[in-house]
Amino acid sequence: MKRKPFIKLFKTAHRYFLYDVNKNTILKISKETYYALSKVLKYGAESINKEESEVQDYLLLLEKDGYLKPNNIETIKNPNTDFHKSYLHNKMISLILEVTQNCNFRCKYCPYSSDEIYDRTHNRQNMTLEMAKKAIDFYFENSVYVPSKQISFYGGEPLLVFPLIKQCVEYVNSKCCGECVQYNLTTNASLLTEEMVKFFSRHNFKITISLDGWQEHNDKNRKFEKSQKSTFEVVYEKIKMIEACDEYPIDMNFNAVWDGSVPKSEIINFFENDTILKKYSYEINPMSGNSVNNYFSMSENDILNDKYNTLQKILFANKKENFEDEFEYLLERLSDKTNLQCSCHHAGPCIAGQSRLYITTDGYMFPCEKFSRNSICTRIGHLEQGFEYDKIYKLLNFGLVTEKECKNCWAIRLCSMCPVFANGTNELSHKLKTDYCTLLKKQILDDLKSLCAYKSLKEYGVAFMEEK
Repeated sequence: MKRKPFIKLFKTAHRYFLYDVNKNTILKISKETYYALSKVLKYGAESINKEESEVQDYLLLLEKDGYLKPNNIETIKNPNTDFHKSYLHNKMISLILEVTQNCNFRCKYCPYSSDEIYDRTHNRQNMTLEMAKKAIDFYFENSVYVPSKQISFYGGEPLLVFPLIKQCVEYVNSKCCGECVQYNLTTNASLLTEEMVKFFSRHNFKITISLDGWQEHNDKNRKFEKSQKSTFEVVYEKIKMIEACDEYPIDMNFNAVWDGSVPKSEIINFFENDTILKKYSYEINPMSGNSVNNYFSMSENDILNDKYNTLQKILFANKKENFEDEFEYLLERLSDKTNLQCSCHHAGPCIAGQSRLYITTDGYMFPCEKFSRNSICTRIGHLEQGFEYDKIYKLLNFGLVTEKECKNCWAIRLCSMCPVFANGTNELSHKLKTDYCTLLKKQILDDLKSLCAYKSLKEYGVAFMEEK
C-alpha cells in the first residue's frame, strides 16, 4: 500500500466497517484492522507496526482482491454531459405550468410568503392561454420519444384559474391524437367543486392535496389569506365531497409539511387512522427554511431523532420491505459495483429542464418547481428564445462549484445533492453547497451505520455488504 486508500471507516456499537469508494462496497472488519487503517489514513502506510503482522497479511489480501486502491479521480464531469442536448430535445419527460402566482391561503412556510430575496412573492399574475399554448407546443416538440406525456398545473393555487386549466386540457387533447396524458394538480382543495371533480375524473388527473394533519396542527401554519381563519374544516369537507362522487373517482394523495413541533409519528397516525384519509397515500416532508441559506428551519436533531424513531419501529416490526424502503436511495447507490472512473460526478443533478420543465406565468424556464424564480443562474431559458445551454451545462456539472472537495470526498458515489441547495442569485454558491455537503455527509454516514447495524441485528444478508 504505497498511497492512502480511498476509504471511509466507521463503527456501530459493537462492529467495525470499511467503505471502499473505488469498489463501492462495505466490508465488516476487525477492531485491529479498523485502528490500523485509521493510522494509515492519518500517517501513511508505514505507520503499521511490524508487530501487526496479522493485520498486514489481511490488508495484503484485501489489496489482492482489488480493495484499498488510492483516489484516482482526475476530473469532475457528469456522465450525461455529452448527450444532454439530445435528451432535452427528444426525451423531455414532464411539463409543469405555473398557471398563477396568486393564492387564497397564506401558509407560514410557503416560499411565496417570504421576504427573503431568494424566494417568491404572491401577486395576481396569471399565465395567459397564449403562453400556456406556447409551453405545451414546446413540450410536445421536445418529447417525441416519450410516449406517455405528463403535464402538471402549479401555483399559487391553480384552482383560482380553473377555466385556464380546462382550456389547456382541451388544447392538449387537440394535439395528442389520443395519446395517453397524465395530468397532475397540486392544490389546497378549498375551491374544489363537483364540476371540477367530474372534469378531473374524466381527464386522468392525479390530485395532490396539501394537508398537514389534524385541525389544530394544520391551522397553525395554514390560514386563509384575508381572514386568517382555519383552513382545515373547509379542506376536509372538500375531501368528503370527493369521496361522495362515487361515479367520478379521482386518483388522490396528500402532502404534509412537518415543522418539528410534534413527533412525525403523530402525523402518520392521523393519516393512517382517519376513516377517509387512510384509503390514500401520503407524503410527509420536513419544513425547509424560507431562505435557501437554511436547509432545515427545525433543528437537525429533530430530523435525526425522527430517523432514529423510524428505525426503531422497523426493527420491532421485523419487516425487510420497511427496511429497504427507508434506505432505498442508499441501496440503489450501493448496487453499482463498477469501479470508480477517473472522470465522475456525484448523483443528484438531472439534465435541467428534461425531467420536470417548469414554466413560470411569464414564460421563463426553470429545472423544476423547487427553484427560486428570482435566481438568474438557474433560469435556463424562455419560451421565446429557447434554452440557455451554458446554464444547463453548469447545473448538470455543478460539482465543479466544489471541484477540489468533490474529488476528495468519500461520499461522491453515495451523494445525491441537487443544485437547488447551491441556488444563489447570480451564480451557484460555493458556500451554500459546502454547508449542505456537511449535513448530507452526516446523513449518509448515519444511514450507513444504520444499515450495518440492521444487518448485524437481523442477519438479513443484504447484498451490499461483504465480510472479509
